[in-house]
Parts: sequence; structure tokens; C-alpha cells
Amino acid sequence: MKQIGVPTSEDRKYFFSKIPWSVDDGSGTLISIVNEKEETQGLCMYNAHVPKITNGKHDNEGGSIFLSALSMKKTWMLGNTVRLIVYYPFSVLKCTRLMTITPIFNKSAIRLDKKYGFVFEGLLKNYFEFDNIVCDGVLLTLYKEIAIELGYISNG
Repeated sequence: MKQIGVPTSEDRKYFFSKIPWSVDDGSGTLISIVNEKEETQGLCMYNAHVPKITNGKHDNEGGSIFLSALSMKKTWMLGNTVRLIVYYPFSVLKCTRLMTITPIFNKSAIRLDKKYGFVFEGLLKNYFEFDNIVCDGVLLTLYKEIAIELGYISNG
């Protein structure tokens, strides 16, 4: 069974080389998903926590956080991986939504996100630039209620 691990320094370097829009400035949390042999299967970065505003004040429960994920093995999404990925934002930070922004050309990532319950929220024009080519970003959200319905987390 897979579990949450602590990324190695090599994992960190690899993640930030592949996901350049995530900044390694200490403002986010990077976790690794490891197998039984503690080999890294994938990495997840959670950052830009936006608290919920209730009656004009920040609410400690609720809010949103952004996810950037990177596969290290083709089979990393099998088994309990989704439960591990959504546990931290929904159960620890008490967020009500987990958001991701994916380059529009990354159709496989968008399909995978939708398969696991993320819903289309919008298109961010000219959001990414790769090698002087500008492209749109697709904003997708997994709501806590959907994560509960799909059995990723418990309602508690």
C-alpha cells in the first residue's frame, strides 16, 4: 500500500525542474507518495492556501488550496493514491476545495483530474509560457463534498 513520504533533495530538484510554476520558496508543502519499498511514485505540491472569508473575516475552516502533481511512475495513481493526495488539504487544512491549473495542451492530465472528480471551473487566458509559447490554463476543482461522495475522505 502506498503512503505519504518525505521527498528527498533529488525529488525536490526534479519536481521544481518539471513544474517551474511552483516556486520552492518555503511557502508550500511538498509531499511524496511512496510504495512499500519507500520508492517515490509521485510528488504533490500544495500552495497558495486561500482562507474562506466569513462575515468579512478569515475563517480557519474552509478555503482553497492549489495542487501541482508530478508522476514519477506510470502506475502511481493506482490504489489509495487519490486518498493520500486529498487527505492533507481536506482533513488537515480543512479546505473545502482543491484546485489545479493545468496547461491546456496537457489533455491526459485534464482527463485524469476529471476521472478523479475534479470539475471544470474556467479557462485562464495566456496563463503559461513554455519556450516563448503562451498557452491557456485550465482551472479544475475537486470539492470536499465530491471527495466525500467518492469515498476519498470521510465526512468528519
